[in-house]
Amino acid sequence: MNKLVLIVIACLLLSFFASDTQAQFRWNGALEVGLSQSQNLFKSPDRLLNEGELLSASNLHQNDMIIPLRADAGIEFRSPSNRIELDYTGTMDRYDQYGNLNGEYHSVRLRDTWAASKSVDLQLSLEGRKSKKIGTNALGDQLSRIFQYTAAQSILSMDWEVSRRHTLGVLYAFSYRDYTESANALSLDSYSHKASLDWRYKSRKKQGAYWQTDAEVEYRLKSYVSYLARNANGDQAATHPINKLHHISFELGLRRSISKHVMVELEAAGRYRYDFFDGYYSYGAGSVDFGIEWEPFDRLTVEGTVGARQIHFFTKIAPQADSFTAPLLRYTYLNGEFVIHYDVISWVSLETFVSTSNRYSNATLESRLTRRSYETVEAGASLIVDLDRALR
Repeated sequence: MNKLVLIVIACLLLSFFASDTQAQFRWNGALEVGLSQSQNLFKSPDRLLNEGELLSASNLHQNDMIIPLRADAGIEFRSPSNRIELDYTGTMDRYDQYGNLNGEYHSVRLRDTWAASKSVDLQLSLEGRKSKKIGTNALGDQLSRIFQYTAAQSILSMDWEVSRRHTLGVLYAFSYRDYTESANALSLDSYSHKASLDWRYKSRKKQGAYWQTDAEVEYRLKSYVSYLARNANGDQAATHPINKLHHISFELGLRRSISKHVMVELEAAGRYRYDFFDGYYSYGAGSVDFGIEWEPFDRLTVEGTVGARQIHFFTKIAPQADSFTAPLLRYTYLNGEFVIHYDVISWVSLETFVSTSNRYSNATLESRLTRRSYETVEAGASLIVDLDRALR
C-alpha cells in the first residue's frame, strides 16, 4: 500500500513537470501551542443514581487542563494549467490529570487540480489519516475511552464555472476506516461511498460588500465490515446482516460581506439517516448556524458563532424514570464559540477563545449515564507562528 501511494505521487509529479516547464513552487507552514481549561470533560449528566446514591454534578463533572499542539505544512507546484498540493496537518492534546486520554491526529493529503478548459477544473485527492481521541461508540453514546483508527480516502471532483457568478460542482469519494480494537470490543471497521452536487453563486463587489450563496445535496452509504445490524430493541444476532447506513443531507449557506470589516454567515442543513434493516439507527436532523467576523483594527479579528441542532430518532427509545412511558429519543444541541485573534507581528499571533457545547435529551432515567443531557465549557489561548512569513 505504501509503495502504491509513492508510485502515484511520483507519477503525478512527473506528469506535471513533463507537461509544463513554467512551474512555480510555494510552501507554507505554521506551528501552534496553547493552554486550555475544559469543564465536564466526559460530558457527564448533572445527576446520576448509582447503586441507590444520587450523585450530583460536583461528583460527576471532571475538569482538566489541556495543552493543544498543532503543526501545518504544505508545498504547492503550480503551472498555468495544473496545481499539485501536498499538505500535512498534525494535532496533539496533552491532558494534565488524565494523561491516558492524550489524543493526536495526523493527516497527509495529495491533491492534483487540472484546468481541463477555461471553465472546467478536475481534481483528484488522496488522503491518509490517523486519529486517537475520546469518541463515541456505534450507538452514539459518549464514552470516556480512546478510539484509535487509520483511514484512507480518495476524492474525484469537477467544478464547472457556468458563468462569472455561478459554479456547479460534482464529487465522488471513497473512504475506508480501520479501528484499533480494544479488548472485548466489537469491530467498527467500515468503508463508505459519497456523492454530492453543489451550486455556488457570488455577487459583484460594491464598495467592498458582496454576498455568496452555496447549496449542496449529498448521499453517503456507510457499510461496516463485520459489525452486525441491530433490531428495533437494539439487539444483535448472528442471523442479522452486516450493518449499512444510508445518509441523505442538504445544506444551504449564505455568506454576506456587509463592509470591508464585517462578514456574516448563515447556514441551514438537514440530514436523514436510514437503517433499512429494522430502523434502529435511523433519524432525522436539522440545524441552523450563524457566525459573524469583525475586524475593528488591522491586526485584530473578533469571531462569534452560535448553532442549534435537533435529532429525532425513529426507533431508538429514550430511557425514562417512569417505566410506563417510552418516547422516541430526541436530542437538542446548542453550541457557541467566541474567538479573538491578534497579530502581534506579521508572523506571530495570539488567539483566545471560549466555547460551550450543550445537549438536552428527553432521556430522564437517572440511573443511566449515556443518552442524557450535558453541558460543557472550554476556554483557552494559543500562540501561532507562521513559518512561511517568518523565513521570508
